[in-house]
Amino acid sequence: MIIDFHAHVFPDKVAPHVLQDLKTKGGLATFCDGTVQGLTSYMEGTRLDYVVAMGVAIRPDLVVKTNDWLMNIKDQKIIPFGSVHPDYPDPAAEIDRLRQNGIKGLKLHPLFQLFRPDEKRMMPIYEAMGDDMIAFFHAGAGISTGGKEVLATPSRIGNVIKNFPKLKVVAAHFGGYKLFEEAESCLAGKDLYFDTSWPPGLRVLDADAVVRVIRKHGCERVLFGSDSPTADSVTEIQYIDSLKLKSAEKESILGGNACKLLGLED
Repeated sequence: MIIDFHAHVFPDKVAPHVLQDLKTKGGLATFCDGTVQGLTSYMEGTRLDYVVAMGVAIRPDLVVKTNDWLMNIKDQKIIPFGSVHPDYPDPAAEIDRLRQNGIKGLKLHPLFQLFRPDEKRMMPIYEAMGDDMIAFFHAGAGISTGGKEVLATPSRIGNVIKNFPKLKVVAAHFGGYKLFEEAESCLAGKDLYFDTSWPPGLRVLDADAVVRVIRKHGCERVLFGSDSPTADSVTEIQYIDSLKLKSAEKESILGGNACKLLGLED
């Protein structure tokens, strides 16, 4: 089984604008159109069995609307993660609504939602998530930092897992985009998951360094992720296949670990 644990989807009217921003501001190519139908069509030409699709409410007033849209995704191979903004007035009620509707996690995006993972206003969200919901963080810098503060540093994510040891945490981009060494030093081996996404693709990382981090962290805590639509899942899978890892380790990373975390049947 192969599961892409990191993809983004957008409403049909919004997707073209987001993709244009990714192209013009981030210099990133895209491999599907960012819509649910586009992702479904893209999956047909890949080895993917499931994709975890993220939505992000960039303002508190968009939380319910965003989650309503995500919960209405009908493709059984697309597993949506919901969104709660740090300034939403009643996060516990919204998280419970997501839980009751079968949503298994939240995408938490410090860059777009403007928060630091370990700040006080995030505490009620983590408390409400308990030990059953998955907290999926964008970790590290953005595509273009422009001298801005990196809000989701590995050390701040480390504070979250220290203060909420039962919370299921996934830190995208090997624990810190553009902060590979810092994430290795600060987070590798701790009780959280990394995903393998690294825009514009894993090819920009040294393969030996990737293997070193996977082994240091433990392959059972690494999830395959592409960050679709800005990376090609097929190419990313090929990269994982090419690594100097055992077949069982690759199978765990590509889908086995995600299958267990999501409670799916292998």
